[in-house]
Amino acid sequence: MAIIAICDDNEIQLKAAAEAVREYDRTLPEDAVRFSVRTFTSAKQLWFEMADRKIADLFLLDIDMPELSGLELAEKIRKIGPRTLILFLTSHTEYALQGYKVDAFRFIPKDRLKEELPEALGAAARELTKTREYISFSEDGILVRVPLDEILYVQRSLRLLEIHTLHQGILSSRKGIREFYDQLGSDRFLFIDRGTFVGIDHIEKIDHAELTITPTKEILTISRRMQRSVKETLARTWSIH
Repeated sequence: MAIIAICDDNEIQLKAAAEAVREYDRTLPEDAVRFSVRTFTSAKQLWFEMADRKIADLFLLDIDMPELSGLELAEKIRKIGPRTLILFLTSHTEYALQGYKVDAFRFIPKDRLKEELPEALGAAARELTKTREYISFSEDGILVRVPLDEILYVQRSLRLLEIHTLHQGILSSRKGIREFYDQLGSDRFLFIDRGTFVGIDHIEKIDHAELTITPTKEILTISRRMQRSVKETLARTWSIH
């Protein structure tokens, strides 16, 4: 089950979008990814909840809203969820170029909602299935399951690993740091010293030997020995020439 948050200040259009999602859901086979709907009439209300905890896997946002537009809200969401899927509802095609600046997944014209939303939801479901990977581990009798894209960084502290996550706080494990890194099986993590690796998608910037983590703004130090390799890896990943 995936959660879709729909935000539109027009309640009639909001209800129409929510019902279109539910109608699509009813057509799916039993083993398909289904969507649980959460609705918001205020972008500020959605952001207030989003800033405190994760509220959705997918967002369907009206672009033209007062106080905080859909584009402005998308920029905020993108800072704490670099790989979050964002769809826009719009009556104005001229917004499309701006939307691509926040890596919009789809644009859906309001007058073609029923025709185009099913394809967009199907594509989103496939993307969620492809990109949402987890690591599970057990410590002190507690079974923990963490999405890989929620891991900000992992750091060795005395005899434990501290796993700093976006919404699950700081978790701990008695595994060795290299063992834990290998268990992730992902190239989206990068060692910055012998006892610390970070999620590449959560790196905001590097300033000399300091690395800033988004969204917590924590600053981590890159060891002198690894500064060159870290910068080269990020330059390739970020397509900096």
